[in-house]
Amino acid sequence: MNRRFAAASIAVCCVALAGESIAPLGTYTPLERRHWAFQARKTVVAPSFDGVSDSAWIANPIDAFVLARLKKDGLKPSPPADRVTLIRRVSYDLTGLPPSPAEVTAFVRDKSADAYKNLVDRLLRSPHYGERWGQHWLDVVRFAETEGFEYDTHLNGAWRYRDYVVRAFQNDKPFDRFVTEQIAGDEMAPQEDETLVAAGFLRLGPVRRNAGNQEVASSRNEVMTEMANAVSGSLLGVTLGCARCHDHKFDPFRQSDYYRLQAYFSGVFENNIPKAAPDEVTAWKSQTDATKAEIKKLTTEAKATQDPTARAA
Repeated sequence: MNRRFAAASIAVCCVALAGESIAPLGTYTPLERRHWAFQARKTVVAPSFDGVSDSAWIANPIDAFVLARLKKDGLKPSPPADRVTLIRRVSYDLTGLPPSPAEVTAFVRDKSADAYKNLVDRLLRSPHYGERWGQHWLDVVRFAETEGFEYDTHLNGAWRYRDYVVRAFQNDKPFDRFVTEQIAGDEMAPQEDETLVAAGFLRLGPVRRNAGNQEVASSRNEVMTEMANAVSGSLLGVTLGCARCHDHKFDPFRQSDYYRLQAYFSGVFENNIPKAAPDEVTAWKSQTDATKAEIKKLTTEAKATQDPTARAA
């Protein structure tokens, strides 16, 4: 299957098991098809309340669901936060940073009806918003700037993917587009930097490059397995690692479907494309080589001056 179409399928695959059985080595039961991760998105009606105080407390539909759960558990809403506390909370939530004293003073003095709305809009426009919330996605997709294992080779261009994620959150990129670009950006628009960088999602996992491992096919299988597991954990709402060896014992996923998912990415191979100008690459290499030489020199000197007794202790 072409990965561009596979990506589109994965973007909406939460409903994959809601229809006909697709496992060639078994069928899914009606109970399994009701698993939460595979349910189609539904439009729900927010709870309504007759009480004047309840209605006054609800500022948006989300509040109605919160209030309904509080009532179910016999709880009451906390009292409104004071304005100093409120600006600190929303600032930390949206940007991860505290408000400045001047910002706190301005918000406290702003008595307009749109004061809070304007505050939220300002924080959403802040470049720190994309940095704060992009960080969560980077954690989910196992972002790192090295390859792991013995050599832990540095990925020189990984920062470009990090910046892509930050921009996506900052610019409110539609989620389906966000997902599709990362899974098949190199097929969607192979000449565009944005989509090529987005496809770096598939290169974020560990790669074994130690010289002692001569089993190329085994190394390739490790990469494919990690890729399938990463896609499932970040996009499908289930962990599929168990299904590599047998039908999943807890989540509705068969071993046969695990390898069908992995097959989507069987055509993915490394292809490093330098995005910097040749003179920039030369300058970077010169500075990096000098730094590595200095580190090696200092390490050698440090070892030579170590106290053997202290080292043994």
